[in-house]
Amino acid sequence: MGPSRNDTARVSASAAQERPRPATLPVTGTLADGTAFVGHLSQLSTSVENGVLMLFATMTGQQLPDHGARIMAPVRS
Repeated sequence: MGPSRNDTARVSASAAQERPRPATLPVTGTLADGTAFVGHLSQLSTSVENGVLMLFATMTGQQLPDHGARIMAPVRS
């Protein structure tokens, strides 16, 4: 016997209240002056620009403004 309508409604209400966490990816690298960089990418999105899949994100970390820097990069396989 499957779940009743009340059980299904409770599961649906519970699932509707859960919100996925925003994706944040750690990044590391070397700045132009040779110093190490540690930060995060957030607010990730993609778009096709002139036939090329592009990734857009906000990068936060050391030596960047508090609000971060908006970046874009081509997605390559």
